[in-house]
Amino acid sequence: IFGHGTPAKFDRKLDALKAAMKGPGEWQTIVLKVVGTRAEASLNGTLITISDTIGLPGGHLGLQGENGQFEWRNLKIRELPNP
Repeated sequence: IFGHGTPAKFDRKLDALKAAMKGPGEWQTIVLKVVGTRAEASLNGTLITISDTIGLPGGHLGLQGENGQFEWRNLKIRELPNP
């Protein structure tokens, strides 16, 4: 999770990330849940990053991959119902 230009602080669980990551050439499943100022990212069913301080600017959602070849498939965005 990265908020460009925002002062967000993140709790990154690097050990969980390494344990959840599949091998090269295998599809990874990423779930990002954002409710208010809280964001949670899970990789292959394992919670890997949490932030309670994200901003809510207008604009676009961006997906970025680094250090290798990335392909995206089955992207789904849905709005959660109001509590």
